[in-house]
Amino acid sequence: EGPASMGHEQARKLWIGLAGLSRGSITVDDGAVYALERDGASLLPVGVTGVDGTFDAGDTVNVLDSKGQLIARGITRYSSDDIWRIHGLRLEVIKRFWPDRDDCPVIHRDELLVF
Repeated sequence: EGPASMGHEQARKLWIGLAGLSRGSITVDDGAVYALERDGASLLPVGVTGVDGTFDAGDTVNVLDSKGQLIARGITRYSSDDIWRIHGLRLEVIKRFWPDRDDCPVIHRDELLVF
């Protein structure tokens, strides 16, 4: 992992943010906004407050703050239906009924461009 891999990751994030057609949006709470903007964190289900649109895992989605402002765009690892089921839950709670997703963020930070 050197400058070449960092360059590729940044290029991928830029492509996600600018070229990827958004299939829907995910609204997040203020704590998630802070974690995404300040810490460069992945988007976890606990910070999700709403979903708009119908999309599948692997689709590009917009991430909106509580005021509806676009703050990021990324590739979701869950469908819109699945996000409705798990939004607001901590990963350890999700593990109880979905064991293979216990460490899976909604959007991994490597697939997320924060504006």
